Amino acid sequence: MYSNDIGKISSRTTKTKLIALSRSKEIAPETRINALNLLSRKKDVDPTDLLTTVLKDKKEPAVIKSNTVLRLGGKLKKIATLENFLGKVDPSVSRSILHILAYKGDTSSYKKIDTFLKEQKADKLIAEKAKFAKTMISYRLGDNKVVLPPSEAEKMESFRGMKSQDIEKQSLSVVKATKILNELQDEHVAIPLSPAKAKKLVCQGKDLSLLFNEKIIENTYDYDTNGIIAEITEDDYCPGGHFIRYHILVSKDTDATSYNIHIINTNGRLMMEGVGTKKGDTFAFEVKALKRPGSTPLLFKANFNTKKTELDVKEARSGLGIRKSSQIVLKPESKE
Repeated sequence: MYSNDIGKISSRTTKTKLIALSRSKEIAPETRINALNLLSRKKDVDPTDLLTTVLKDKKEPAVIKSNTVLRLGGKLKKIATLENFLGKVDPSVSRSILHILAYKGDTSSYKKIDTFLKEQKADKLIAEKAKFAKTMISYRLGDNKVVLPPSEAEKMESFRGMKSQDIEKQSLSVVKATKILNELQDEHVAIPLSPAKAKKLVCQGKDLSLLFNEKIIENTYDYDTNGIIAEITEDDYCPGGHFIRYHILVSKDTDATSYNIHIINTNGRLMMEGVGTKKGDTFAFEVKALKRPGSTPLLFKANFNTKKTELDVKEARSGLGIRKSSQIVLKPESKE
């Protein structure tokens, strides 16, 4: 048995009790949010009534509404339950709804999102979240409605003037990969993942797992459409275990001979990027990190055999340290 740090509620608390705690306005918001976190880990939870009640309640604070959406939105049987509240709630709650639509939305969600953007003055954060939602929906469905363009070469990190460390690759047994899959929370699992052919990557002391799209392993993946070929998880060494860290998105370039690879985090931020080519059964690709505050160089170069579903890593390394240009320098206080 364990309890989360915030709110101190046991994980053995029943679903009925957790729902009551999450709805109680007599207890601290932190405890209510913790109840929602624990409720999200329960199986066979249909949050339709709870979500509808909370989102309709004008006296509920936005933080409770947002957390209810983020924790339980992915368990809804009908995503329209959330779509209908777009624009009718606080902007922060609408952003949370868009976040869930990124992972659970369908073809009808495009129109709902576009209508929402037209009916109100969308701020920058809303616009970015809407773009992320439409992008993830498109790549999940493989419909090519949204295809991310490649970044300019100068936006990529280099190893110039910096030491590097190899990224270690190890195989993951089906048993261990299955355990990881069972630990993942529903809200960020974008595609069905296979426990077969999974890889463990050790990068600067962090244990990462590379889990492939089921269609990749079944050799039924269509490389002519945009899609998500794999996801990277990280072990947080806490109860609950692994979580999704990155999505690996692939789309065919306009020249129809190469592919663009984008690796984004679960909030849609572009972290790494690269190009790939496919010749016969070999998908060769190279990925580098993008420049951003606090970033370090990264290079992952490999060949993937699409028939045998085997990954042959040619070179994998990451930079050690942070560039001086990325460091935050605090000026000493002036004496007056």
